Amino acid sequence: MYTIVDKDDNLIKFIQKSNNSKLAYELKPNAEGYIYGKKIIINQKGERGYLYPHEKPNDTIRIIFIGDSITFGFGNLINESYPYLIENKLMKYLLKK
Repeated sequence: MYTIVDKDDNLIKFIQKSNNSKLAYELKPNAEGYIYGKKIIINQKGERGYLYPHEKPNDTIRIIFIGDSITFGFGNLINESYPYLIENKLMKYLLKK
C-alpha cells in the first residue's frame, strides 16, 4: 500500500508531449522530484537511470528496456526497478567469468 507523503509531485512534472508521432508523451529531460515519496530523477537524455556514454566500449554489453510504468519502476527508487536489478545480476554473473 502506498502512502502519499508531503514530498509528492504530480506525474505531469516528469512528462512532456512527444514530437514523435508514435508517442503521446515522453519523459522530460532533467526532471526531478518525488512520486509516492520516492525520489525520481530523469537524466538529460530523458531516461530514468544513469547516464551512460554514447560511445560503447568494446567490452561492454548494452541492453535497453522499453516499457510502461512497471519498466519505469513507478512508485520505486531506481535501485528497486527491474531493469536496475537485472543489470546488477548480469554484472555479477559476467564478472564471475
